[in-house]
Amino acid sequence: MSEGEWEWVLGNLGVLGDLGVDVGDGGWLGEFYDAQLDEWGVGGENVGLDPNPTINLIGLGLGEHLVRRCGLRWVVVEDGQGAEIAVYGEVGDVLIYPTNVVAKRWVVRERGFLPGFVDDVVRRVDGIRGTAK
Repeated sequence: MSEGEWEWVLGNLGVLGDLGVDVGDGGWLGEFYDAQLDEWGVGGENVGLDPNPTINLIGLGLGEHLVRRCGLRWVVVEDGQGAEIAVYGEVGDVLIYPTNVVAKRWVVRERGFLPGFVDDVVRRVDGIRGTAK
């Protein structure tokens, strides 16, 4: 990742910390997502504003959570469509696009998904690596 990309990730993680969000706690991160989804609800004060900074903020928190719990690392993946940030694990060739995960659920206003998603990813990565408990 470039220096600018690192600054973007670290800046967003700093914002989450300033807001009191513990990215090490999947349940707390999920509660924050649900609360933000409520704030961006129909008829709310954010109507007409771009939710992408909030989606990215939560997605980067999710990515950092997976980096910490699964030993993944931040990468930028480029394809014919452009570049996107992801978390990657060499063992098992694990690749997750955390901001995309959040964006897809945000669009359909899916609540309560994040803690279960995190637990499922951790289980799968542990299984791939043969470290499941």
